Amino acid sequence: MARGRLQAGEQAVVLVTWASGAALHEEITDWTGGDGPPLVVETSGETAVLPEAISLVSAAGRVVVVGMSSAAAPIRPGVFPEKEIDVIGSSCATAEDFLNAVRLVSVNRASLAALFSHHFPLARAADAFTFAMNRPPDAIKVVVTVN
Repeated sequence: MARGRLQAGEQAVVLVTWASGAALHEEITDWTGGDGPPLVVETSGETAVLPEAISLVSAAGRVVVVGMSSAAAPIRPGVFPEKEIDVIGSSCATAEDFLNAVRLVSVNRASLAALFSHHFPLARAADAFTFAMNRPPDAIKVVVTVN
């Protein structure tokens, strides 16, 4: 993982990584001292990520699913009572939730700006999607700007 991502994640008290499989598990194990994080937020909508999130979260932890997909994700149901984890979906929020999110972003603006690694103008939106779908290792979030 690029050091810049790790530094950005440490400042926000989160780990942002593009690692997968064994490398991801090793990184998370090192980062959490073997316990797993108490909270995993899945934002990609990729079906392979949800089972990973469930595997990685600590016992009695929580997985919040924000990413949406129409595909099915293969998950073994027994993991829920075994690990005593909560898995919740989130796509709606109140006006107060949005206000609190805006305040949080405002306070951490510099740290969060590092997460937006690539910017494309609206006229190049197709290029932005192609770029993001190729999953370059230095891309964290790809942004299409309107103005």
